[in-house]
Amino acid sequence: MLKGGEQSVAKVALTDKINVDGLSLGAAIIKLFALAKLDTKLKTDIMGNTTPVIGVNQSDPLRGTVVVLDVIKELLSKAIDKSGTLPRPNIARIIDDGTNSQFVIELESLIDDTATIQHVFTEYENIIELNIINRKIPTVIIVNAKYNQKGTFTHTSALSAYDRSYLEVDNKDLKSGAAAQDFAAKLFEANLKVQYEYGLTTFEGAYLNENDVIRIQTDEPEFSGNYRILGKSISFSTSSFGVSLTINKKLPTLAEYISSSDN
Repeated sequence: MLKGGEQSVAKVALTDKINVDGLSLGAAIIKLFALAKLDTKLKTDIMGNTTPVIGVNQSDPLRGTVVVLDVIKELLSKAIDKSGTLPRPNIARIIDDGTNSQFVIELESLIDDTATIQHVFTEYENIIELNIINRKIPTVIIVNAKYNQKGTFTHTSALSAYDRSYLEVDNKDLKSGAAAQDFAAKLFEANLKVQYEYGLTTFEGAYLNENDVIRIQTDEPEFSGNYRILGKSISFSTSSFGVSLTINKKLPTLAEYISSSDN
């Protein structure tokens, strides 16, 4: 996703004459890049579009001076693919095609048994170090529903184990405070199951990218399984070479419950 640098602060002024009303998300991004003069820095030749294709809401149009990055994040959060067993969000990332930086939209990778595994790491062959780098669990979850309804779930016993951490989300598919509170409880359980984020140090996988799926095989069952890559860094010197991956098993938890919430 866009982060840091000029892209993160680029702004455009949207008016009744200059806007992205009614455009698909892909077309809206292309126009926003052009308006912000980002189209010379970030190309969209292979961008694609969301699955499913969604349009910018014309009944609640975007107006005023807006941050391009914030608009893209907001629009992407509304694009959820419900064609499979688990609904999946669309994500955006930047890749290098060898000549330019390309902005790409794609579905978040599945990490179940159907996933395409890009690389396998084992503790005896190519893992130098594997460690937990984040166990932050939201213990107070606030869900903003439709009609200004709101629901809050607080897991009292988890507060002592994981400390107080807040998560606030919007789910306008919900129409009552009770439904929002139930949704918040489901989000806690989902986050509890996928609480682990890991740092993997290895000497292989320099070609791997964000959203690729890898498999880890160890003698410890709690560490073994499929993981999605969140980030990568490469270090090298005259005497050493290393690849550091940030990985987790995060599921599309918000999307998973939105599709089944109709209260």
